[in-house]
Amino acid sequence: MAKADEILSAKASDIGEWIELAVALLKRGDFHAALETYDTAMQRFPESHMLWCNRGVVLLYCERYDEALEHFAEALRIKPNYIFALANMASTYECTHEFGKAAEAFQRVVELEPESAKAWNSLGLSSILWVQHCLRWGTAPPRDPAQRTGTSGAYGYLQLLCADCDRALPKASRIGC
Repeated sequence: MAKADEILSAKASDIGEWIELAVALLKRGDFHAALETYDTAMQRFPESHMLWCNRGVVLLYCERYDEALEHFAEALRIKPNYIFALANMASTYECTHEFGKAAEAFQRVVELEPESAKAWNSLGLSSILWVQHCLRWGTAPPRDPAQRTGTSGAYGYLQLLCADCDRALPKASRIGC
């Protein structure tokens, strides 16, 4: 913990040092100390989208989903197209079984990073979870795929998603569809 004492005693002016310390604490499994480190850093840098997002990740690990979503939303208020906040928000929605919201957030990530196989894969997997949820509960995805292609129902929507993956990604990159 010598590094922590060094950073705290110097009252670090570099956000990167605070993040480095909090990430080290998180990797050790000391979630409480990581949250406290982010709290201290956020007092100094309240408009840092990275600090808001990273603290949200710790909250996600702690299964404090509502608080995590609030932190990701704040990071996005500060920097609206911050991909890490969008992706973590989507992952949090998956944890709360809000698969439609997760798919929409991953869709925004894909729009910002259209060449990213990881983004497309996350969108595909999230959308599959959404369709499975719809099938299980007898609901339909809010966007009706029948209006676009003549297919209908949740299976038709799933077919559209896989077709989108086929067009967007080279065959070797496809994992989720």
